Amino acid sequence: HNPPPEGTIWTQFDQTRGLLKFVNQQSPGACIDGAQYVCVVGNATRGNVGSPSSLEALESTVAFVSYLPLCGNGNSDGDGIVPIETGLLEDEKVRRIIIDGAKHTGFLPSPGNSIKAPDDWYWYGAEECVDEWAHVLL
Repeated sequence: HNPPPEGTIWTQFDQTRGLLKFVNQQSPGACIDGAQYVCVVGNATRGNVGSPSSLEALESTVAFVSYLPLCGNGNSDGDGIVPIETGLLEDEKVRRIIIDGAKHTGFLPSPGNSIKAPDDWYWYGAEECVDEWAHVLL
């Protein structure tokens, strides 16, 4: 929900191509009276460069590269694409859900072809994970 920090080099590497900034300008925070807001983010991956195993190294490196321009700290925790501090609206009216171990997607993005995640990959769309957040939408 936050664009790259203003006044930093990371604004030049905005992966959202200005979308987060535009959305925040048009609809800052939880701005619609009466609407119920829910933010869901996972904490599966700490951004890092040089982790122990090869899949873990790739995953944490992708996270580092993604988190750095979004929040200014590549070593943040998040879902592998979105750092926690970027994925949560800052408003007391917002219901925030942080899901332990949840990853952003069912594949691992890479510069070439994306790598399909194993069947037991725990991501927002995995049946067991959906059970942790979908009920608040009803």
